[in-house]
Amino acid sequence: MSRVDDYIQKKSLEDKDWKSSFEEEYNKLRMSAIMTELRESTGMNKSQFAELVGKPRTTIDRIEKGKMNPSTELMDEIATRAGKKLVIKIVDINANESVYS
Repeated sequence: MSRVDDYIQKKSLEDKDWKSSFEEEYNKLRMSAIMTELRESTGMNKSQFAELVGKPRTTIDRIEKGKMNPSTELMDEIATRAGKKLVIKIVDINANESVYS
């Protein structure tokens, strides 16, 4: 584990509010990366992609910038309209193996 990972683990154990805030921000960044990758895979700019998926450009922009924590329903709707399927997995944190899909 890196020093950063050690710090995150230590701080998470000491302060549940900090852990909750960290996890929320981390999830926003993950959704940001997923949304950006999905849009870029279509070769579209944000306006074109927003039109394709039937959402305001501002929604796509907020997700991509990590300023919005989109619901599973919203991500599923966007993925479906982009011709993709949203898949959620539960993995063992220690083994990084899929437990449930």
